[in-house]
Amino acid sequence: MYASLWRKLPGPWPAKLVWTVAGLAAIVALLFLYVFPWLEPRLPFNDVTVDDTAGVSVSEAPVPGITGPDGTVIEITEAPTGPTVTPSVVGSPAPSAS
Repeated sequence: MYASLWRKLPGPWPAKLVWTVAGLAAIVALLFLYVFPWLEPRLPFNDVTVDDTAGVSVSEAPVPGITGPDGTVIEITEAPTGPTVTPSVVGSPAPSAS
């Protein structure tokens, strides 16, 4: 297909190259200036539901671990308990359990 279009363009190959680049630039400009702006409101890219806080603005959305389900502030008074991890240097022996 491209070979038949190339043969139909007038002039020697430098002129054909100029016509091809100008044609491609015109197509890209047409797409970006007219087609994509017309098409953008018709596409559902902004209709995204991430969680069940739909209809709640960002400032009103509950923050996990800070507010409770009823909207009251939860105070964290003690440190979480669990295993502690001691970093070690690669290649060094593991610390002994004493």
